[in-house]
Amino acid sequence: MDLEEFCFKFCINHLTEVTQTTAFWQMDGPLLKEFIAKASKCGAFKN
Repeated sequence: MDLEEFCFKFCINHLTEVTQTTAFWQMDGPLLKEFIAKASKCGAFKN
């Protein structure tokens, strides 16, 4: 597992906490959209 994959999995496992950080909201648009698209493919937004 590479660092990017590790960080992504960490973010998915701690999504509520991650989205409440200032750093999350300071990400540029394309990066934020890429993260949201990838997270949705992993089922991060299921109820």
